[in-house]
Order: sequence, then C-alpha cells, then structure tokens
Amino acid sequence: AFAAARAPRVLSRAAAPALREQVEAAMAQAVRPAGYRMAAESLVATNHTHELGAIAAPTLILAGLDDRVTGEPEARRLAAGLPGARLVLLPEAGHLVNQEAAQAVNRELRALWDHAESADSREGEPA
Repeated sequence: AFAAARAPRVLSRAAAPALREQVEAAMAQAVRPAGYRMAAESLVATNHTHELGAIAAPTLILAGLDDRVTGEPEARRLAAGLPGARLVLLPEAGHLVNQEAAQAVNRELRALWDHAESADSREGEPA
C-alpha cells in the first residue's frame, strides 16, 4: 500500500506506465515504511543551510521540473547557497530524475567530472 501511494509522487506526471510499475515494485520490495518515516522526520528536523557556503567542491544540482517531493524552489535555494554550484532543471522529470532522464543526468555528471578534472590539472601547473 505504501509503495502504491508513494511511487507516483516521486515520478513526474508524464512518467511512462512501465517506469511507474518498476518504481512501485522496487519500493514495495526495498522500502520499509518505518525507516522511510524516520528518514523523512530527520530531513524535516535537520537544517544545514548555514553550512552550505563552506563546500568548496564543484557542485551540480540536478532537479526535475515536475519534482513533487522537494521541488524546483528547493533546488534553487540549495544552488544559491553553494558557491559556484551549477543548477540544471530537467523538464518532464520528477524527484527520481536519474530514472526519468538518465541520458541527461549522465551527460551532466560527465560535464561535472570533466570540469573537476580540468580544474585539478590546472592546480598543478606553475603560475
């Protein structure tokens, strides 16, 4: 019952029926409602916003425009708090953006990796 109710919320409204079924099945098998509830309560009770500015690593914020769990405004707040963060909002994707837009996610992760590698190689060069 939990998976059937929650799975549609983590996907976009445009998600393919087969993906909805796959996510629901995975949640039914792996997610325990008590653990999920404790994790959700912890997320609500915890706020590390004041620490975001201390993160110096290249950061990519990927979010689906149809994310009904955390949503675009939260992605924008997170990106605004991280120095130099890059925000990518993917249309027709929900909270499970990696499931609905895997190619775009992989492309963005590769770009982040390449950027980080080139920054590392420049640090080793003489000034």
